[in-house]
Amino acid sequence: MFPARSNPPLVWPKADLSSCMTALALSAFLLLVGGCASSPNDPSGSISITVKPGDTGTCATSPCQVSLQMPPGSGSYEVTGNQVKIGTYPAGQTVNLGSYWNTQRFDIVGANVPATYVYIPRQR
Repeated sequence: MFPARSNPPLVWPKADLSSCMTALALSAFLLLVGGCASSPNDPSGSISITVKPGDTGTCATSPCQVSLQMPPGSGSYEVTGNQVKIGTYPAGQTVNLGSYWNTQRFDIVGANVPATYVYIPRQR
């Protein structure tokens, strides 16, 4: 009723193990080097983090103690976190902004510098 079908036998090509191993070793090396070469604009911390304008940082735990490197200049700048005033801090100093439980966007009002982001995981 149905014509018989003939399936070709499975034939595996012979692989040159040395070239496969070389490719595998090169891939592993590139992954390791790429993982270690993080951008200076991507700081991270476990309990605390220090960031500067334009950084996108990641904190591993919540709460996270955040310090901010203020831009150079004279006088003081107002700093906001998620559009809420945190305080006024002197230019050119590294200042402690406090502990945070949620992801924050920090802006330095009037400094004409990019916003700083700190991603903080939600703890349950």
